[in-house]
Amino acid sequence: RLAGALRDQPTAVERNSFSREAMEIARRVGDPSSLAYALDGRFIAMWDSEPERFEERLAISAELIRVAEGAEELERAFQGHHYRGIALMERGDVAGADREFAIQDRLAGELQQPAQLWYRAAIQAMRALFDGNLEEAEGLVHRAHDVGASAQGTDAEVSFRVQLFVLRREQGRLTEIEDLIRRSVDEYVSYPMFRAALIVLVLETGREEAARLEFEDLAANDFSAFHRETQWLFGMALVAEAAALLGDSGRAASLHE
Repeated sequence: RLAGALRDQPTAVERNSFSREAMEIARRVGDPSSLAYALDGRFIAMWDSEPERFEERLAISAELIRVAEGAEELERAFQGHHYRGIALMERGDVAGADREFAIQDRLAGELQQPAQLWYRAAIQAMRALFDGNLEEAEGLVHRAHDVGASAQGTDAEVSFRVQLFVLRREQGRLTEIEDLIRRSVDEYVSYPMFRAALIVLVLETGREEAARLEFEDLAANDFSAFHRETQWLFGMALVAEAAALLGDSGRAASLHE
């Protein structure tokens, strides 16, 4: 739990150490429920800080599913299928991911707990956005927000704002959410992805000089505002787009590295 609580810290050293130690202890003890819980925590610690360690995360998710299902730990099995589905989406195996999400959907129905119902709703919205089903996504994004309000609090709100940004961008309606994204910059200071989203929004609404000023501020000290946390990959993708749109080849090289 301590490893999970440290997920937004600038350095991953402690959460990696704690999550690895917990997993090793659980293996020695030999209790399947404890091992499932530790594997869950280990995946989160790695997911946040080491997105490039894909194969290891895929292996942990598979073990988590096997151990959790053997111990009849439905919550942990749900998480295992969730993690595996997300990892397969990263690899581009959409069919494989959808098989995991279908199992996740069934488990959420069995559990009928707010946290898992929110995960299910958020995944449904993500898949609609990924497929470009914007009319369907409109309802699903807002539904996930409503479901998550009673369960996940901050996570549900951040997820909603990210998904709404993606949706409004595809619809050509970014101006409608400029105030929301500007508020997000102030309300979620530890998530610089919102600053990157604001830069893209300003660029796409034709205000290049204003965007350049924001970009220069975010690029200070070689983009030191970005550290490995839950939203790092999304933020990096957006700030890379901003560099390209601004024609800043020097900063683009730094981001690529």
